[in-house]
Amino acid sequence: MRSGRAMAKRMQLWWMFHPWTPQQLYSVFLKFRNTPSSHQKCKHRSVYPSLGSDSGTGSGMHGPPTSENDIELVMHFIGETCPLQHGSYRSSSATQRSWALFLLMRSPTFYHASLSMSAYHMSLTLAGHSDARARAVHDYQSHRMQALDSFCGLMDPNRQRSGGVFGESLICSVQLALLEALGKNMQSCHSYLSSAVQILLDDLRQASSTPDNGINTSSTARSQQQQLPLGLPLGTSNPVPSGPSPMEQTALSFFRAILIWNDILSSSSLKKVPSATASYQDLLTSSPFFCASFQSTTGCEPWILVAIMDATALEVWKRDQENQGNLSIRELVNRASKLENTVEEGIQRLEGSGSDNGLQSLVFAYALLTHLHSIVSGPLASVPEISESIERSLAVWKRIPESISPRSLAWPYCVCASLATREQREVFRDFLVPDRLSSVDSTLGSLRELKAVVEECWRQVDGVKRGSGFMSGESNGSGRDRSLSTSSVKVDWREVIQRSNLGLLFT
Repeated sequence: MRSGRAMAKRMQLWWMFHPWTPQQLYSVFLKFRNTPSSHQKCKHRSVYPSLGSDSGTGSGMHGPPTSENDIELVMHFIGETCPLQHGSYRSSSATQRSWALFLLMRSPTFYHASLSMSAYHMSLTLAGHSDARARAVHDYQSHRMQALDSFCGLMDPNRQRSGGVFGESLICSVQLALLEALGKNMQSCHSYLSSAVQILLDDLRQASSTPDNGINTSSTARSQQQQLPLGLPLGTSNPVPSGPSPMEQTALSFFRAILIWNDILSSSSLKKVPSATASYQDLLTSSPFFCASFQSTTGCEPWILVAIMDATALEVWKRDQENQGNLSIRELVNRASKLENTVEEGIQRLEGSGSDNGLQSLVFAYALLTHLHSIVSGPLASVPEISESIERSLAVWKRIPESISPRSLAWPYCVCASLATREQREVFRDFLVPDRLSSVDSTLGSLRELKAVVEECWRQVDGVKRGSGFMSGESNGSGRDRSLSTSSVKVDWREVIQRSNLGLLFT
């Protein structure tokens, strides 16, 4: 009987020596799908997932997929949706996403959420009223409902677990939050995000101590492990593995990074401190393994996200002190200066490296400087420190390669572009030109919405009434601006976003 690890190993060996296209990966998937499955020989544990099966709400593996439509969605998810949804995979090979197939084969909740996501993206590329698009929309809704139902079963403490994926609850919570954000179901999105944060906190509290790799084993995860002896050699007498498999570890680190990244940036846009700040700081400063995983997943050095949390805490402190009527400007400046020094040191190191690998971190660092100055002085385009920090960042914005997804730079784009004046705005217009965006990037709406938010900020800065038309010659920020003196007007892009019922979560 082949074990689940043996099957994964076989597929890894195939992938190691082949540069895959999605079509080739599809052929390999069919090859392994048609291999005689051990679930026919073992009545206690099967090797394949219920890919496309409507039964089973818990974890575990069932029969091979039978729906050609679902197989097409699986391959679209691995080949197209993953690189689009996660910028770090934009230029990667399918081999680097092998953990996604691992999860699809083992978690019904992840499977249905991913196929729903795949169908949603597929629908955006199809003609408006075509049968193919109608079928994709139906698949999106159908798999979404199955994913939500399966997640309820996954979280049911009374259900019998017949196997599972290490960290499955957190992984699926984040994946469902991503899915709900795609469909603009933001209340549901926030609910799944909150669940993921709570699961992370519970895991860290209950974990066995493994500080060297950032992966901790909660009691729930250990009980799931004991049900599914992945990776043990045949004939091994001990059925309990010592820890997560390499793919499980990669997947859990990936989704923890996605969770922390989005929670920190979303909290900054909402002007509130993340509820898991202490845990985030610990993971981003004390775990070398997780820090490396976080940077490869997000493209940004961990210290910058820690500094963003510190800036958010400073902003909340300032607001509380103002409300109490006892704000000390000296204390505010002192606190901001310490944080500014940390950011400046990071900028000098990144610029001194002479490598383009740190461009995304550099963009965030310069935006953080602008953000700090706006916290101290208010969001005023006329403040010299704000204008100067934006000016310093322009050369970096111009160097951003197409391999970096504009969606991963939503936070620094809003921070810098919203307070840009005169010729500075040209750089931010050019950054979101249609030629730079993929067809789905242009259709998703989030980038267009953020661009509209920035343009609204420009109109307010320039004193142009709303409704005069986006990007008109009257309000384009060039030398023809009618009223630059009104740049003394406070314009906070986050307030514009909230009035528009938008957000940065999973942009």
